Amino acid sequence: YPFGDDEFDLVISLAALHNLRIFELKTALAEIERIVSEPVSADDLDDNQAFFIGRMPLQLETNEGVAGMLHNIEAYGLGLDYLLRHADLIHALTADDLLAAARKYLHPDRLVIASAGPLVSAGPTNGT
Repeated sequence: YPFGDDEFDLVISLAALHNLRIFELKTALAEIERIVSEPVSADDLDDNQAFFIGRMPLQLETNEGVAGMLHNIEAYGLGLDYLLRHADLIHALTADDLLAAARKYLHPDRLVIASAGPLVSAGPTNGT
């Protein structure tokens, strides 16, 4: 969630066996690098637009969903007509818009990485 005009915390959570953590981390970092360096494909853009438009009615099927939507509309100043404009706003997004947003908000060089779990040696310890 944004804490200022141009700041927010992005948390990526990876769950992997200890011997896969490095692989999972490298994969996530490579994907972030790709997201900020190349535009999304037309197929991915179409699929995601359909997903975000299609999930809107599902979000409003519960009281919790309605309350969450009302909170977001108010918190982010989306306007009382947001639900009517939502599909048009999503359809108006272009690959260049998404690339610009990724470059503005995702900074792979400023990542903070934390790991939880037992410390596992990279190799045999020879009894030490």
